[in-house]
Amino acid sequence: MPQEKTIASLTADERLALVALIERVLLSERSSDEDEAAALDRFVEGFGAADYTALVGKADSDFEDDDRFKAFLSTITDADSRELILGTVVELALVDGVQAGEAEWIGWASEAWNVPVSVAAPESQD
Repeated sequence: MPQEKTIASLTADERLALVALIERVLLSERSSDEDEAAALDRFVEGFGAADYTALVGKADSDFEDDDRFKAFLSTITDADSRELILGTVVELALVDGVQAGEAEWIGWASEAWNVPVSVAAPESQD
């Protein structure tokens, strides 16, 4: 029985894709609320702050433009990894509601990776 994919089990390139996509999505609006910032801080703490920071630096130098980044993302071929990466990004984006810039990157990755993304409407508080 195969083991469930976890962030710790991602390859180096998959971890880079995850961090770079988080940065592209969450920073696309140039503003975030305290809840989103706190959620990202918790994620970074669990991921490993030094590793996260190093991967942000690598992403910044390797993916100077969107085309290079998209070409790199196309090299991530494992379906379970794609699902985990995109699910993690969506979960972080949903903290303060998905904004237009965030939705653009999420939509692109969803289509390119053939990973459907759907967000359930919030349950009524009546």
